[in-house]
Amino acid sequence: MRFIPRSKSAVFIVAGFLVLCIGVVDALTGYEITLGFFYAAPVMLVTWHYGFWPGAFLSIATIVGMFAVDNFVTRHIPFPSNDFVPYWNTPIRLSYFILIVWILDKLRSALNREHMYARRDFLTGIANSLAFDERMQAEIDRARRYGHPVSVAFMDCDDFKQVNDRFGHKVGDRLLRTVAQEMQKYLRTADVLARMGGDEFAVLLPETGAEQALAVMQKLQDRMARTAAVRERAVSFSIGIVTLLTPADTVDEAIKMADELMYEVKNSGKGKIRQVVFDRSRGDQR
Repeated sequence: MRFIPRSKSAVFIVAGFLVLCIGVVDALTGYEITLGFFYAAPVMLVTWHYGFWPGAFLSIATIVGMFAVDNFVTRHIPFPSNDFVPYWNTPIRLSYFILIVWILDKLRSALNREHMYARRDFLTGIANSLAFDERMQAEIDRARRYGHPVSVAFMDCDDFKQVNDRFGHKVGDRLLRTVAQEMQKYLRTADVLARMGGDEFAVLLPETGAEQALAVMQKLQDRMARTAAVRERAVSFSIGIVTLLTPADTVDEAIKMADELMYEVKNSGKGKIRQVVFDRSRGDQR
């Protein structure tokens, strides 16, 4: 069972309620028993979901509550040094909480960066094969539930090795970045563009039928022909498109179909598009 709620606003409400409950228990148990560690738990929860400043805000609110418990609820206890103890404890506790919040926020940011970089292609900045496979699996699952079509296209930059050999890897890298940037401009926000390795790209088109997918990829191919040129030399792209009217069993199966189509294009003249429509209910590809 999931204890932490999905909504971030709910997380803050739950954390505030926990602080209140801990404060009540703290007041009832008296000054001799400290519950500082338990106060830290909701503060850490808020920091992990929201970041440093919300965590710091809840820390201050928590420390004010702890001070109230120490100074007012248990004021009948004879503290030494004219009730100096609560005033000493408050900044110490606040420093402790802020340190926890700062460390946890840094850890959270580092993990988020690692998560992002693990799914981004280092050269082009677009998604990599891992991110593409994850999104493809999510779209296959959605198509299985709702019966929507999904299209996936594989694109290969023809004769890219000759570009590298003739002009150098820096020119080749610049070509790949140009391709990625230009394609990204003409895709929807719901579409996924990924570099699968080398000079191969994949495009995931959710809820997109055969005609629409073909039109999108033809537009991209024409755009690339005009913009992806290396020192007056035109660069062509071979593309294979699979439109899944019924979901493939696995992501690998769908990707393999598009990949094989793309290589059929490369072996039969390059610079063209080949498309199939996969419908398992009819038992065919057409």
